[in-house]
Amino acid sequence: MTSTSTTANKTLFKAPAYSQYKVGRAVAADGKVIASTDAYKDATFTVSKAVTTSREGETWYQIKSSNADLNGAWVKASDVTTTNPQSNTAVRFVLTDPSGSVVKTFDYSKANAKSGDTLGSLTGTTGNYSWSLDSSVATDLQSKIDAALSGTGYSYNVSQNASTLAQAQAGSTVTLPVTKGDVVYQTLNPYVATKDDVTSTHSLTVNSKDAGVFFKGSFTEGNQTIDLGQLVTTDANGNVQNHSNSLSNVKTYIDNLQSDKDTALANLNNDIKEYAAKFYLAPANINPSDLFSGTKGSAFTSQDVLNYLAKHSTLNTLKSPIYPVFNADGTVKEWDQLSLNATSANSGTFGTSPVQVVYTYGDGSVVSDPFSVTNNGGSVSPFA
Repeated sequence: MTSTSTTANKTLFKAPAYSQYKVGRAVAADGKVIASTDAYKDATFTVSKAVTTSREGETWYQIKSSNADLNGAWVKASDVTTTNPQSNTAVRFVLTDPSGSVVKTFDYSKANAKSGDTLGSLTGTTGNYSWSLDSSVATDLQSKIDAALSGTGYSYNVSQNASTLAQAQAGSTVTLPVTKGDVVYQTLNPYVATKDDVTSTHSLTVNSKDAGVFFKGSFTEGNQTIDLGQLVTTDANGNVQNHSNSLSNVKTYIDNLQSDKDTALANLNNDIKEYAAKFYLAPANINPSDLFSGTKGSAFTSQDVLNYLAKHSTLNTLKSPIYPVFNADGTVKEWDQLSLNATSANSGTFGTSPVQVVYTYGDGSVVSDPFSVTNNGGSVSPFA
């Protein structure tokens, strides 16, 4: 800080000078008025708020420091020496939220600027004058502001404030109030990997409504088509109409092998499990208020995504459709289901493309009465 003194305090105030009646010099941590400021001339601090007074047109900073005496005190911007000195050919913009807290600070210089030059120009005829920004300056300044505010969720529109910005002078500090963007719901893109190989991922697809809770995939094993849809018949809403406990093509496939029938059966059942793991049952009990939301343009971390999922058990752990485990004679030994657990996620920005979430799974669990299970998934889901 500059203008410090061993005998007076004309630097540190409880509020910007002359902004509040009978509010004067700052108070130290011990409750006493700060009468001299020389002890703080080399103190370091950060700016937590910035305001411009209507009486003087001066910018004042509220400061935050490890020195308890300075916390919350106000100091005039012109009395502050920055560790990032401002060029006299640049305007320093202090972007503040509605409470006055500093969101971001950056310096801006237009081409060939000199100290005292304005960003724009005053033009007009016959007494009708107005301030305006050159389109190239407006575009460049908007780009710089957008970059400074990226990930904060705040925005500032240059074109709507062109007259004010045009009057900003090189070497001065200008405070700009920024506003929060719209709240948006961020979609998530679920992927799946085995717990033993999390680097190999496949996209997860919601099980169709007419399949109910069952995996009804069809695939080829050897020269046999294994159509699991033949085991369970469901209506358009996924309700079980009838079911079978065997599939002849499985028996035919195993019987036609000359050796390693046990291995072939194990591989067949594992293939079914891996196919089923690429699908999930629509999560239940999710309301619009439960979706992953934030201010458009604000950033979120991968941990933010995982924390969100952890608050909703039906999202944190998805269930695969129920699938059969066969005996060698083609009969169903048991019906299993996988628990798909959220393990990792990408970071991102609210309002952009869906962000990836990876689920992993291990062994399936036996479903004791699969034909009484219903798919209660709702229409609301954070998944793309």
